[in-house]
Amino acid sequence: ELELGHLDVTIPETHKYGELETESRLSLFTYVLGEEGRKKRYVLLQDVTPLDPDNFYSALRNYIGDSPTNDVFMFVHGYNSSFEDAARRAAQLAYDLDFDGTPMMYSWPSQGSTAAYTVDEAVVRLSGQKMSRFIERVVAQSGAERVHLIAHSMGNRALIEALQSYSARRETTQPQKVFDQIIFTAPDVDRDYFVEVIDGINKMANRVTLYASDNDVALQTSKLLHGAPRAGQAGSSMITHAGLDSIDMSAVEADLLGHTYFAANQGAIHDLFRLFWRGDPPSMRCGMNGGPGSAGFWSFKADECKGADLLQASVLVKRFGQAARDRVRARIATLTDRDGDATKREWQKILNRLNGLLDEDNP
Repeated sequence: ELELGHLDVTIPETHKYGELETESRLSLFTYVLGEEGRKKRYVLLQDVTPLDPDNFYSALRNYIGDSPTNDVFMFVHGYNSSFEDAARRAAQLAYDLDFDGTPMMYSWPSQGSTAAYTVDEAVVRLSGQKMSRFIERVVAQSGAERVHLIAHSMGNRALIEALQSYSARRETTQPQKVFDQIIFTAPDVDRDYFVEVIDGINKMANRVTLYASDNDVALQTSKLLHGAPRAGQAGSSMITHAGLDSIDMSAVEADLLGHTYFAANQGAIHDLFRLFWRGDPPSMRCGMNGGPGSAGFWSFKADECKGADLLQASVLVKRFGQAARDRVRARIATLTDRDGDATKREWQKILNRLNGLLDEDNP
């Protein structure tokens, strides 16, 4: 049954963009650190507070109303992901994206085990049916002005099922564009099925984005298992479709399997940042080169957009606009020899990035 509640997740003081600092389950060091020491080093799920539906939606409305923006994003995790893993990843995304609305997650009952792929497959589509009703209530009752949806891997199957069911129930008199951004990251979904259903989904959002990679080992394995290419694969399998921004992320370095690049690479996070903040088309985002044969196909040049300095500069522009430049210059003026050359160089890099971003906005 669908359960609702509130989560508290802590982000460490030493957190770096794109990292999900995880404590080892087998290390005695984590026990020696103590609770406060662990908080300073790791992304931790601290509390889970179950709520009945009335209290949940009331609390959600209050939370959204009290936030700097009335935006919501909902994250749907993939295969081999526990409830705790999903909560930690959603919090890391919210922090790294400087998301000043309300982050949410939808956790379907993955077994959280690499050996349980077929078990996860059996339950994920049913979970999409339940997710459909949940999304409907969030849209109708939360007071959110913009709702973004982002799914990873097998979680895309739940999201697609949810969106199809939701669309089928909606009356023709209701606004078509229910969502702002819908983002499919590394979808472990049959390629042909994805192409068949994407037209209906495109109508529901201001922008729909597909992240795919030719270096995704997890999806290569899934292709062999199913005997058919997956929607999240690039190369010869890359999907190009009207109304869909298809982004080839093959140049992005991430984990060993090349599967969580969307949240584990600073350049990819910056691209999500621009989507959630301003909904920019690919042509206005860093490192995007239009691919051959289709206006909707883009390849992402990761080297042009790497580094924490770009993310920090973008966050400053978001918060302070043109005044960000004066703030950074004032910060640089306060640096002394005690701060060290590395700190000075880092702030200068941020200023250089900032100048480029502001010049783009005011050519």
